[in-house]
Amino acid sequence: MLVVVVLALAAGIHLVGAIFSWCVIRLPALQARRLQPPRAQDVPAFRARLRLVGGNLALLAALVAALAHFAGGLFDLRWPGVAAFAAQFAVILVADEVFFYGYHRLLHTSSWAYRNIHRVHHRARAPFPLDYLHVHPVELILGGTGMVLGLVAVVAVAGQISAWAFFGYMVWRDTRELVLHSGLPSLSGITEGHDAHHARMRGNYASNLSLLDRVFGTVLER
Repeated sequence: MLVVVVLALAAGIHLVGAIFSWCVIRLPALQARRLQPPRAQDVPAFRARLRLVGGNLALLAALVAALAHFAGGLFDLRWPGVAAFAAQFAVILVADEVFFYGYHRLLHTSSWAYRNIHRVHHRARAPFPLDYLHVHPVELILGGTGMVLGLVAVVAVAGQISAWAFFGYMVWRDTRELVLHSGLPSLSGITEGHDAHHARMRGNYASNLSLLDRVFGTVLER
């Protein structure tokens, strides 16, 4: 049951991501709003990147399904109540974001790590939504490690994880990644910050908690 729900959610999110990417590419109204001016090579380059995106999507689905299968006994399918849901969601978010900031910054500051791992993702200078999956497989695994650490922290405190908190965080995280890589303006400025990171390939290493960039002095002014 848990595996089926997880795979169905992942399939639905990324179907939306594929449609979103198509709209950003094909609709003139969205093209005109892109933060970086469209270039003739953007779309052919994105199409070339889709092979790796597809492979990583399959790998991601396999990893999440394996987590749900082998750790299924740790998940409670009952609704935990708003307070417990919010608390578990917050723990997973903080653990995921702190880990993300650390390894993402390292992938930029280590010339070896950037050259051999992270440069794959930055081939998209003006990304489209699904480009969040255009990463080296090692980086894909790193990207899921923070969430797993958050789940471990929840188990350590509560003994079980609310499946609802897990589902909610997974949907929220993947949807946010699609928005971050859309290249379209946002009310909160999150897309602008991430787009600047892709355009200049430095700074703005946080994904959800921009406070980390401010604390560690890595804010990239747009």
